[in-house]
Amino acid sequence: MHEPRLLILDEPTAGVDIELRRSMWGFLQEINAAGTTIILTTHYLEEAENLCRNLAIIDHGRIVTEGPMRSLLAKLDVEGFLFDIDGELPAQLPVIEGTALVASDDHTLDMDMPRAMDLNRVFAAFDAAGVHPDDFRSLTDLARFPFTNKQDLRDNYPYGMFAVPREEVVRIHASSGTTGKPTVVGYTQADVDMWADLMARSIYAGGGRKGDIAHVAYGYGLFTGGLGAHYGAERLGCTVIPMSGGQTEKQVQLICDFKPTIILVTPSYMLNIADELRRQGVDPKSTALRIGMHGAEPWTDAMRAEIDVHMRRGLDTTERFLRDGGPAEAATGD
Repeated sequence: MHEPRLLILDEPTAGVDIELRRSMWGFLQEINAAGTTIILTTHYLEEAENLCRNLAIIDHGRIVTEGPMRSLLAKLDVEGFLFDIDGELPAQLPVIEGTALVASDDHTLDMDMPRAMDLNRVFAAFDAAGVHPDDFRSLTDLARFPFTNKQDLRDNYPYGMFAVPREEVVRIHASSGTTGKPTVVGYTQADVDMWADLMARSIYAGGGRKGDIAHVAYGYGLFTGGLGAHYGAERLGCTVIPMSGGQTEKQVQLICDFKPTIILVTPSYMLNIADELRRQGVDPKSTALRIGMHGAEPWTDAMRAEIDVHMRRGLDTTERFLRDGGPAEAATGD
């Protein structure tokens, strides 16, 4: 078999469908790794990124710049992406602010976007891990891709990991930052709506129904717990008491006066409320509470048993006290 030392290619994948194009890229990478030097011209930036270590940009036959591929790409204000679409593209392409979308063919969408848009950080992480989005073909390929961890969020504080323009973010939550910079999460309106739906379904699964009175003793503010539980209970049709955390004496007063049937609170603070009930001489059986939803922190079987001891005394045996932290954990994303 002929093994050339130098291979010159002019638009090798022009007019070629995307699968064959990638197959050719794989072959060219193989022979290049085996020692063949390849010079090619291409209009596909994606092709240059996949195949080239050095890049020259030609304008009307004149080389206007050249150098290492990554150094040149870093100078560009705009980046391009090709998306393979299952099925045919719609006649009317979506409008994404700040980007330019063009249909390369019936199944390929070419998108130019500002490098400042933070999707680039995702691809930078892929590059550091030595993988390309094209490498994801099956679930087993996930093992090759990097995790997003808390340090990534801190390194890109505050808005660098947002997947949409900041203007589309309607709410910001963050951690306390006690061990470093806070980890910041932005929510679009669609996120907030989905979150409310999730919590409404969780409360319903726990026995809550429209018309219940829900006492929310999770903290409000930058912490996600209070508002997540609040909007979910409202979405279900409950009457919500937005008590937040703290003021334990007042917690007991409102439980006695407003007669909530559901309490949403961390398990540790539920124990504090139970202690305050006893201190004030209030029999838990006299309260209207019948469902407790606890989460947003780790808790042990021993703590669950302790809550049972303190609270089941005030519950009718035909009713239940939901101890599963899953719904609140799912809502807060902890």
